[in-house]
Amino acid sequence: MVFTLFGILASTLFYGIDLLSSPIALNNLDDQNSVNALRMIQLFNALGAFVIPPIIFWWLNKPGESPLEPKEKFNFSTAIVAVITMIAALPFINWMAYLNESITLPEAFAWMKTAEEDTKILTEALLRMDSPNIFLFNFLVIAIIPAIGEEFFFRGTIQPLIYKGTGNQHIAIWVTAFLFSALHMQFFGFFPRMILGALFGYLFVWSKNIWYPIIGHFTNNGLAVMAAYFIQQGNLNPEFEEIGKTQITFSLGGFLLMAFMVYHFYQTTVHKKRSI
Repeated sequence: MVFTLFGILASTLFYGIDLLSSPIALNNLDDQNSVNALRMIQLFNALGAFVIPPIIFWWLNKPGESPLEPKEKFNFSTAIVAVITMIAALPFINWMAYLNESITLPEAFAWMKTAEEDTKILTEALLRMDSPNIFLFNFLVIAIIPAIGEEFFFRGTIQPLIYKGTGNQHIAIWVTAFLFSALHMQFFGFFPRMILGALFGYLFVWSKNIWYPIIGHFTNNGLAVMAAYFIQQGNLNPEFEEIGKTQITFSLGGFLLMAFMVYHFYQTTVHKKRSI
C-alpha cells in the first residue's frame, strides 16, 4: 500500500495526473500519460511487493544466508547456457500457451475469460511503445524489476521455505511454480507460466545461485518487450511472437534444444561438483 501510494504520487509529479482525486483517469488507455502512470504504479508495486519484502525477510530471519550471498560463484559461461535455454524454450512455451488458450471452461467460469480479455487489453496498452524512452521504461518495468523481484520472492524465499517444510526439492520447486503462475491471475497462460517457474526453480537449486534464474526470467521477459517494440517499428515480422504456437515442428525442436541445454546446465553445475 505504501509503495502504491509512492507510485500514485510519482505519477502526479511526472505526468500531471491526480489519481488520488480522480482514479478513473487510469481507465483512459488511449491517453499516453495515463498509460505511463500505470507503468509508474506497476514499477512501485513490483518494488513494494517482490523486491523489498524478501530482502527484509532475509535480513530478519536468515542473516548470512540470503540468496544475495550465493553458495556458489557466478560463472559467465553458465549464464550464457541459461540464456540459450530460455531462447530455445520459446517455441515450446508458445505451443503450451496455445493449448492452454484452447481449453474450454464451464459457463460458471466465464468471468475468467472476461478477466483475461481485460488483462490482454491492458497489456497491449502497456506494450505500445512509440519512442525509445518508452521502450527503456518498459524494459525496466516489465523485464528488469520483475525478473529480480519475482525471483527474490518465489525462488529465493518461498521455494526454500517449502523445501524446509517438506524436505523435497521437487515438491518445493513445483509448488512454488504453481503459486508463481497462480499469482499472475491469468488462467489461459497458467500452464506455460508454471513450466517456466519450475525451470527457474531447477536453475536455482542446481546452481545454488539466484542470479541464474534471474537471468533466465529477464531473458524471457526482455525478449517479449524487444519483440513488441521492433514489430511496432516495422523491423521484425509479427509472426515472430507466434513462433511454435501452431507449428509442431518448431515447438518440438525448441523442446529438444531446451532439454539439451537444461541437461548441459545440470552437468556444468551439479554433476561437475560431484565429480570434483
